[in-house]
Amino acid sequence: MTKYKFPFLAAILALACALPSAAAPKAARLSASALADAEWDFLKTAVQDKKEDVQELALPQLEDWLARNPEHFKAEEAQFLKAGLHFKLGDYKFALVDLLKYFQAYPQGASLEDAKKLFIE
Repeated sequence: MTKYKFPFLAAILALACALPSAAAPKAARLSASALADAEWDFLKTAVQDKKEDVQELALPQLEDWLARNPEHFKAEEAQFLKAGLHFKLGDYKFALVDLLKYFQAYPQGASLEDAKKLFIE
């Protein structure tokens, strides 16, 4: 008699636990900047989606990405998109806070004129 009550399920669980370790070498080959770039591409697409529920789901992910990548070359754009997304979703207080963060962190930013227009709205 086997020591497991459901040997089939135990075998599937063992196989499932082995799969991530087999995939790890491919994931390890990605550099941190390549991973951040791929995440950014995904988030930018999600934020620009026309569906409000997709935008709502993308917002916390965008915040996490900014927290993990404050020095990334797309961090400026991410901060501006975050402010714009808050504005689109009706979170005006958070939009203003994010715009103020943008003005403080990027006083000569590429989206400065757009940020000023959004701030005035």
